[in-house]
Amino acid sequence: MNYLKLSLTRLSFRVLIASSIILAGCTRDYEEINTDPTRLTHLATEDIKGLFTNAEYMAMYSGDGSAEYQYAQGFFADLYAQYSAITATFDPTDRYNITQEWIQEQWIGTFRAMAPLVNILKQTTEPEKKTLNAIARIWKVWTVHRATDYYGPFPYSYIGYDSTVIPYDSQKDIYMDLFKELKESTADLAQNIGQESYGTADVIFGGDNEKWRNGHRRCRSLCGLFK
Repeated sequence: MNYLKLSLTRLSFRVLIASSIILAGCTRDYEEINTDPTRLTHLATEDIKGLFTNAEYMAMYSGDGSAEYQYAQGFFADLYAQYSAITATFDPTDRYNITQEWIQEQWIGTFRAMAPLVNILKQTTEPEKKTLNAIARIWKVWTVHRATDYYGPFPYSYIGYDSTVIPYDSQKDIYMDLFKELKESTADLAQNIGQESYGTADVIFGGDNEKWRNGHRRCRSLCGLFK
């Protein structure tokens, strides 16, 4: 009986010590301590421009000096469409045999482009950044329409969400939203055509808002082929 009391006393003492340690670890400065001081909480305009340059290169499979364009476009899309052919036997794509090693490069390029685009769209909601937002939305359409043409159903609407389960959107739903994006972004661009945009950070049109406004027509035409 005395042994049981002694054991309970020791257990209670250990629980008390453990509780004291846990409580001592709690602090009113929890959020400050657990916030990375080196991480940006707000992007300056120049940061946004830099992200857009990255998004352009990635969507064209040309980022970081990689060979993504050769794999995603040359070895897969061009061969499958019979734009070209090869005599090598290791790649049967020109014989309509899909090589997973090549097609995955398009997927990689798409999401490398969408990551900076999602951040740009979140950081350009102010009126003075209308053109930055509109052009990013047009480029998003270009990026996503190629992806859904490759794969059909695509995890589109939840891009940028913090979730462990991401549903796929039907190609029809994706295209309906892409048309909506083009309509709204073009209207914003037309109403703010004189507002500064990406300047030299835009490697496609050099920050020329008028060219982007006209360029959206090509996106619309391409999307219309698959509507």
